[in-house]
Amino acid sequence: MSASSSKRFAEAVFNGAHPLCAFFHNKDEAFRRLSPFILDGLIAGEKAIHVINVNLREAYRRRMTEIGVDAEAAVRSGQLEVISWPV
Repeated sequence: MSASSSKRFAEAVFNGAHPLCAFFHNKDEAFRRLSPFILDGLIAGEKAIHVINVNLREAYRRRMTEIGVDAEAAVRSGQLEVISWPV
């Protein structure tokens, strides 16, 4: 995220680079809240590492597609690393 841009997360506004910790009620809320950060980071060319439950891999791909991310292409390019857990 560039210093001139800002992002809202819940009630907070973030400018520049800041660590963030968040708790969610469920997977849907987590993805809904985090998807703007995921998308903006990938558009900006930042590398992303996502750790996902091995049983939810297809749901993950579907959600990424819904926000406009071709996860397979991002993985092939090295921009996105998807780690399945538990192994």
